[in-house]
Amino acid sequence: MMKKLLVQFIYSSILCLLAHSIAYTQPVYDNNGQAIGQAGASSATISNFSVPAGNDRLLVVCAAGTSISSITFNGNSMTEQITAASNGLNVHIFTYLLGNSGTATTGDIVVSGGNVVNVGAKSYHNVNQTTPVDNPNSNTALTAQSSSSLPVTSEANDLVCDCLNGYNTDGPYTFNENASQTQTFHNNAGTLGGIEVTIGGSQKAGAASVNMDWAISSSVFFVHLGMNLNSAGVLPVELVDFKGQATAAGNRLQWQTATEENNEGFDIQRSSDGRNWETISFVQGHGTTQEVQNYTYTDKAPLSGTNYYRLKQVDFDGAFEYSEVITITMERLNDKTVDIFPNPVSDELNIVNLSRVLGDGEGVATIYNVLGQPIREWTIDNGQWTIDVKDLPKGQYILCIAQENGNVISKQFVK
Repeated sequence: MMKKLLVQFIYSSILCLLAHSIAYTQPVYDNNGQAIGQAGASSATISNFSVPAGNDRLLVVCAAGTSISSITFNGNSMTEQITAASNGLNVHIFTYLLGNSGTATTGDIVVSGGNVVNVGAKSYHNVNQTTPVDNPNSNTALTAQSSSSLPVTSEANDLVCDCLNGYNTDGPYTFNENASQTQTFHNNAGTLGGIEVTIGGSQKAGAASVNMDWAISSSVFFVHLGMNLNSAGVLPVELVDFKGQATAAGNRLQWQTATEENNEGFDIQRSSDGRNWETISFVQGHGTTQEVQNYTYTDKAPLSGTNYYRLKQVDFDGAFEYSEVITITMERLNDKTVDIFPNPVSDELNIVNLSRVLGDGEGVATIYNVLGQPIREWTIDNGQWTIDVKDLPKGQYILCIAQENGNVISKQFVK
């Protein structure tokens, strides 16, 4: 008995569909930590300090001296976040918002005051520009201690940074950051009278209470400051849909963005095991836009078996984020198990022996043109089927039958 296929334009269960939840950026260190030390003076300058291009940037400066009155960057006043003192030496953390820029921002950091002995600077991007910093904390020691642990309240997606300043009369000594945090700068060249002053900074991903831990080889006094850097919020590129489908032309990937900011494009990455990835192509982005954008890419030479795919979204400043991972199984059966006739066809194309591959299940039949573009799509089950092709232009086509388990059978025909 012949059954007329109805055009339903739906995806079957073999369609790997995944709605990508909105991700949040974490502040990212720009790997530019720098520190200087001196024998105490009314000012200290880090010349030509460069903050790379990027989104939502923040400059952080830590300085030690007996009395620091101000810190500027490019002549602009920075904001003091916290200060603490130990035995007459004061340590301060200042910040300065730099916003978004497609080019680096370079300038002098000038610390003014009395007996400035040490200055450390670093910058971050993806930092909230309304409330960049919260929960500053400090501790001090007036006696020799071998370690310092400073708790800072934080949240997931935030980042904690700190500044540890120690000084003694016993000559050079060292700071060693905990293995779970990353050092950003370290300098022990500062001296004040007969006291050697060392400064160090580090960072650690935020989540609840974060402990910033340092081991100290020798110290008479130290000041330890820390604070939380708040996340800038949702990703500059909001990926709302990423899906894939096995087709006769290859594995077809589709994704959509709701908004884009500073989006250079997407690396298409593929894996055979979900762990080891290779970039197989690049798709250009739309820079900055508030309009919905749709993207497609067809992997014309997929791996046999299961293919894992992900997108690496890359900004013009080099920042990147990964999408969720989707899978597509590509296993071609013997195409002779299914027959189509007549071929060439004028009005109706018949599909015979579907039960050999579908059993009691269902699949999807899709017609593609020679460019690999889908023309029509139907859900099917076993039996003999008839497809109305009267309105198709004359030319060559591929009928792709995809099973629930991901296997694909393709048949070529001519209209």
